[in-house]
Amino acid sequence: MTTSTDTMTSDDLIGSPLYQVNVVLWMTQPNNGARVAPVLARAGYDTLYIERRLEMPIQVQNAMKKAGLHFVNPPSPDLLLAGKKKAFAIIECKKTMFGASSSVAPQARSLLVQAPRVFEAALAKPGGSVSETHVIYLTRSELGRDQLQGLTELQAELKAAKIAVTSCGLLTLAAVTDGVELSALGSVPPGIAEQVDKPVKVHEFVPGTDPRPLYIIPWLPDSESDRDEYNRRAFAERVKASAAEIIARARTGEDVEIKLGAIISKTTLGFSEKWMNNAAKKRLRQETKAVLEPRFREAAKKVAVLSLPNADGWTITLKDDDTREIVMDALRGVDPAVDYRQLPLISQSTDDAPEPVG
Repeated sequence: MTTSTDTMTSDDLIGSPLYQVNVVLWMTQPNNGARVAPVLARAGYDTLYIERRLEMPIQVQNAMKKAGLHFVNPPSPDLLLAGKKKAFAIIECKKTMFGASSSVAPQARSLLVQAPRVFEAALAKPGGSVSETHVIYLTRSELGRDQLQGLTELQAELKAAKIAVTSCGLLTLAAVTDGVELSALGSVPPGIAEQVDKPVKVHEFVPGTDPRPLYIIPWLPDSESDRDEYNRRAFAERVKASAAEIIARARTGEDVEIKLGAIISKTTLGFSEKWMNNAAKKRLRQETKAVLEPRFREAAKKVAVLSLPNADGWTITLKDDDTREIVMDALRGVDPAVDYRQLPLISQSTDDAPEPVG
């Protein structure tokens, strides 16, 4: 585990699903300024959803049961990307790839059957609104190993059961001296293949420094990132900065509202609206409030601070510039000794992490 006092190596970094998810998010953002090349944006892809459940049609479920194939319903891939000409990419991030008998094989089967008509049903889209789908696993490169073997075997058994499958491939990450390179294996969408026709450096950093970029998504439930103090502290600083930006731009002589939803959206660059994991979003709200509440409690000793209805945030009366500076000082201040690790951890419900079927 990497703590706030450790420096994560690039080798550790590329095997972290949290990093993998965030680097995909940055790769879909043009001109992102995050030292991450917008490879996916150049290929015409944007983030549609994070952890969106894909309910499988009953006909597909019955076919898989009849064939004796274990599956998960609904699967919740890490990311769904929307491309040009009704093309979609289903992204799943893994520390390492797996075999056909692995414990994660049931989820992989459920992703591989997301052919256009099945995917349309999962997203409640009208017929003909999806022209093509690709399942892409993002993982670290492992030279000398056939990283596609497990997916190839799973595709073959589904085809043998006369169940339609979608194309699949890999995007692999490799650590180099001053960054991370991205390569493609197997079948990936043509636009992405053009961008990664050879290894391309997608993330640059100065050797010897902590290579982690700004994490848009600060943690993933039920993963080691959920216990990483570095991520939580970084998230806390961004929350305070977002609140300070609102205070700095507000007019004096008026009340200013600091709403938790607005802070979360600003802190996650708007991606919180695309995050479909309700438990994780609840956690975002909980930790955002835990960061700001003691800061505004400190400011309330000298400034009028009231809670908004339903604990949605706070109203602060900015009487003058001196009042503004009091609030800004409170936000700049060192956080009290809050042990973020004592906040309730996310435990996925049965709905969020369904048991394999079959």
